[in-house]
Amino acid sequence: MYFSLSSGSSMFSIGSKFCVFSSLVAFLTLSHVEVSAQLLQPGFEEELLRSHQSSFNGGSLRDTLAALSSATDIPVWLDRRVDSGQEMSVPSAGPDVESAFQAVAAAADLVSLPLDRLVLVGRPEWVDRTGALILAAGSNAAASGTSGTAGPRRAAVSKENAIAMEWPFLTSSNEALQIVGDRMQVDVGTVQLPHDLWPAFQASAIRPSTILTLIGCEFDLWIRIDSEGKLRSSELPNLAAIEMPYPQNVVERARVQLMRMTPVPELSRQGDQTVVRGSPRVHRALQQRMAAAKMASSALADNPNRPGRRRVQGTPIVQYTLTWPNAPAGMAFQKLAEAGKLQLSIDPEVEESMDDRVQLDVKELTLAEVVQQIAEQVGVEVEVTPTNLYVRKKSGSVPKP
Repeated sequence: MYFSLSSGSSMFSIGSKFCVFSSLVAFLTLSHVEVSAQLLQPGFEEELLRSHQSSFNGGSLRDTLAALSSATDIPVWLDRRVDSGQEMSVPSAGPDVESAFQAVAAAADLVSLPLDRLVLVGRPEWVDRTGALILAAGSNAAASGTSGTAGPRRAAVSKENAIAMEWPFLTSSNEALQIVGDRMQVDVGTVQLPHDLWPAFQASAIRPSTILTLIGCEFDLWIRIDSEGKLRSSELPNLAAIEMPYPQNVVERARVQLMRMTPVPELSRQGDQTVVRGSPRVHRALQQRMAAAKMASSALADNPNRPGRRRVQGTPIVQYTLTWPNAPAGMAFQKLAEAGKLQLSIDPEVEESMDDRVQLDVKELTLAEVVQQIAEQVGVEVEVTPTNLYVRKKSGSVPKP
């Protein structure tokens, strides 16, 4: 993984290293396996995929996020430069935890990003820059020298121990910084922040560098620990982007979604992978798809009742017993096509619907019956042939080979 950070006229890219098992150290670009460990703490992905449905009406943005945080047991950090008192109306927040945060953020024309073990909510440019710097800080990536040259390679997967962190309502910014410094047993040194009073914050397990970065980014500062064990602040880079490789098929399936994001990510081929350079939200979109695919694959492979078989006039019929909560429709179609050894063909006009989440809880249904249930939930039409699975608009048609 590489972080590209620019400050003024200088640009620097910071490479990363990570440990393979406990005895071998390799200087490599992160593969898709290690990527999710870098963005999120272990186990947080599963929490984000949990089923959740709620609605909010009439409360402030701050209160709405606090209620959602309490219901999901996930800390949230709100960009201090947005109007936290604006009245909210969110008729439907779900069907999973991450989608619920996204729905609340979108209702306020903001964006959300899960990172470490909390959810950032704020202006797109603030979330992107802050998210990238949290990842850089967690990897000890930083500029060195005076001309923006790369610093030494550091461990890409953070070795920081997550700790409990909290402060009460109306804690000042400098008091919050001192609380973090005390928990980390580091000297706050000469770092002084503008006076501001903050809401209460509580996290049972968060990386210290994450909190330091969040506090600093609220004032356009990057706060880190120097070689003497003291806190130092510096001006924020003007640009922060992350470069990671992914399997080509993952990127291709997400291409429509990625091209709608701002700024649009840069894609380049590298062997059998696609290198994606973009904001943390871009990488989260890809990793969310990969996590959902893993969940769907596990459900398909691990269910002892699937596939079942019955006979109709002597012909064995494969039946499926599945429980998939909150699976992206496109991923569900893909996994069922693979299970049935079918070629999947999705009409470009319905690509956007493939990001919609579906709920499956079926018992002893044929593949055609299962995909029909998915189609009904996202408003598309499907056709199953001996060799293909077609997904198209209800009023359209798909030319067959």
